[in-house]
Amino acid sequence: MSRGTFVPTHDEDIVESAVIASAVEAGDIEAARPVENALDVLAQVLLSMTAVETRTADELYDLIRTSWPFRRLDRQHFDLVLQMLAGRYAHSRIRELRPRISLDAIDGTAAARREAVIDLFISGGTIPDRGAYHLRHEESGALIGELDEEFVWEASVGQALTFGTQHWTIRRITHNEVFVRPAGPKDAEAPFWKGEVFNRNAHLSDRIAAFLEEAEARLDDPAWAAELETRRHLDRSAASRLAAHLKSQRRETGVPLPHRGHLVVEHIHSGPDGYPGNQVALHTVWGGRLNRPFALALDAAWEERYGYRPETWAGDDVVILQLPHQVPADELLSLVGPANLEPLLRKRLESSGYFGARFRENAGRALLITRRRFNERMPLWMSRLRSQKLLQAVMRMPDFPILLETWRTCLRDDFDLEALKAKLADLAAGAIRVSECSTPRPSPMAAGPAWKQVNRYMYAADGLPADRRSALKSDLLRELVFTPGLRPLVSPGTVRQFEAKRQRLSPGYAPPPDRELVDWVKERVVLPWPEWEDLMAAVDRDHPAPEPEDGGRNAGPPSPSRPEGGRGVGEDSRGAAAGGAEAAGSALPAPV
Repeated sequence: MSRGTFVPTHDEDIVESAVIASAVEAGDIEAARPVENALDVLAQVLLSMTAVETRTADELYDLIRTSWPFRRLDRQHFDLVLQMLAGRYAHSRIRELRPRISLDAIDGTAAARREAVIDLFISGGTIPDRGAYHLRHEESGALIGELDEEFVWEASVGQALTFGTQHWTIRRITHNEVFVRPAGPKDAEAPFWKGEVFNRNAHLSDRIAAFLEEAEARLDDPAWAAELETRRHLDRSAASRLAAHLKSQRRETGVPLPHRGHLVVEHIHSGPDGYPGNQVALHTVWGGRLNRPFALALDAAWEERYGYRPETWAGDDVVILQLPHQVPADELLSLVGPANLEPLLRKRLESSGYFGARFRENAGRALLITRRRFNERMPLWMSRLRSQKLLQAVMRMPDFPILLETWRTCLRDDFDLEALKAKLADLAAGAIRVSECSTPRPSPMAAGPAWKQVNRYMYAADGLPADRRSALKSDLLRELVFTPGLRPLVSPGTVRQFEAKRQRLSPGYAPPPDRELVDWVKERVVLPWPEWEDLMAAVDRDHPAPEPEDGGRNAGPPSPSRPEGGRGVGEDSRGAAAGGAEAAGSALPAPV
């Protein structure tokens, strides 16, 4: 018989643990929805099949549909993937879109190219690379765990870290692994991760909301506190912490707890981590698979109405918006409804980091982004750069299959739009009651995301989105910056002095008649004869030749002057620089 123990790390964890423990006992498991018609996996499968033997497109399509996930695969989508692998989009000059399959238009056969087969063996697989390094014991090579790429980037040999219950010292860092030895606890730090959060589904969220509804009705009942230990399988400490947490939430907001029939709109008169600002927390308890698309739609709807984008953050239980002014709950919640949800997502989703991360993973599965060799991992930052470059290129293509697959991944696999539409319909019909409250700081249920908010802003840059520009008047900018009268005046003498120094003609700036002169002539590429004469005069002035001891009887050739005929070396002015350098005693190529 399987046994397990839940160890919650904070008060919100106790709520989920209480619900999940009772659901496990009752055998209440959410329905699984298998992934169907994944076009990124289809690209890898087609490449594998054509690497083994040559087949026609019709044979490939018929054989693919015998697999259950692709039993309803549309022929148009199949042809798009096959043509992508055959180089349909290679005209964009993007390396990742080079042909992988040779498609014979006469007999309709397809065969994988040799270099594509190598990519298949090097980078094949469906598990996305999230930039984890293997942590191994230096002596035995045993795998201890995994470290995030960002932590390894900042780590150094000799640094101590705590992993699990053991302290380790880093002895060696390779392209894919970190080798360590046991160490003492002195100055050991815990590694950090920037892992992705798994969105909670609607099934579990509805049961958490039902539990909160029960808690709202029975929070002050001593019998309910006893049931937490028996029916919900909490120990006495966890049960008392849970009751105290929910009572604190109700006391600080002054309204009932949020649950499946009640949504709380909390106006917070402070910014993240208590700094000045104004926030609105929507306590939905809908789960991340509903809250994340709801936040994206709110972002797009707010921009449509007010002309700028707010800062939004979505979690499993709450959606937080940073707003410059207070907005009534009915006005805020009216921005998004079942009718305009999908158009708003169409406007905002592609510009979000969530979409970019899913596109990167899908492009990796489709073998558009591959590693260079077997024993070398691709850094996650390089994978991101290549993915962003590819995404920008394919945004202009109306039928790129991996872009289509990313939309399918977000809307079908990661989001639950049908459940979200049902919640928005209940909200519009009044089936979900809305309460408003004002708090000087985030309530207990809204305080949890504060650290995650600050963590996101901690690594943010100063740049605005690419489509942002100010409404500054052009005439004001022209008057301040581009008006010729506002520019500093430069005298003609200063200009001539600057040109003379740049041409090495000013006193003290001439190159000596050695390698420096040769390098200067090479840098100029073409030097007219009059300028060469001026340069040699400056060389003679700054670097006079020493007087010969024999009175000049064995002196070298004189400084070059204009050859007879008035032209440069070889009767061609293009040879002037070469002739001059030759006279300077330097080894230059033969004159042109």
